[in-house]
Amino acid sequence: MQDQIILGAINSTLTEKMLTHVTRCTTSRSPWTTLETLFMSQSRARTIQVHYQLATLKKESSSVADYFQQFQSLTDSLATVGQPLNDFEIVAFLLAGLGPDYDPFVTSVTTRVEPLSVEEIYDHLLSHELRLKHHQSAIDLSVTGAHYAAYGGNSFCHSRSGHNSILGAPPSGRGLSRGNSNRQLRGRGRNTHSFPGRGSSSCPVCQVCNRVGHITFDCYNRYNESSRDSL
Repeated sequence: MQDQIILGAINSTLTEKMLTHVTRCTTSRSPWTTLETLFMSQSRARTIQVHYQLATLKKESSSVADYFQQFQSLTDSLATVGQPLNDFEIVAFLLAGLGPDYDPFVTSVTTRVEPLSVEEIYDHLLSHELRLKHHQSAIDLSVTGAHYAAYGGNSFCHSRSGHNSILGAPPSGRGLSRGNSNRQLRGRGRNTHSFPGRGSSSCPVCQVCNRVGHITFDCYNRYNESSRDSL
């Protein structure tokens, strides 16, 4: 009678889903061992799954904060199933998921005599991320400045002139004849070019073909005798 009372108490605490696993149990010990085996197998499968997720977790383009949050969630899952990682394993998994940009940081951590805690490593990762963003911004500004210097800031002249004025090439489908050159010169000044709403442009003017946006050295027509004669 006491065993049946205990059996009824155990069954009354189970959900409908779990109760289906112990419906054939006739003693109080049977449902206990059945549930123990059931949850143990689930815990083992969950542990293997989380270990695999930790081994394949990569930071890639995500931020350090997002990466660390995902990593912390997985390590907490192992702790809830009774399989927590020690500090060495946590650090090893955390560093393994970092990209090549963090290789110097990983080397400095692994070669330390005294190990760092997970919290300290996280703080250093945030600082390293800020330095990477700072250097990347400096590189972008340098590339932009070099690009502007290489083209002399003449992209506006090229886009508003209606043809390839950068190198002094003739408009598409038309050659640069003596008559066309003379008509173009009579229709505009030699050294100033105005655009609607912009006033006078300070773009360079070629002395050979009188086009805006390039200098004589870059002109296609500098060796063309007919172009020079027409001017």
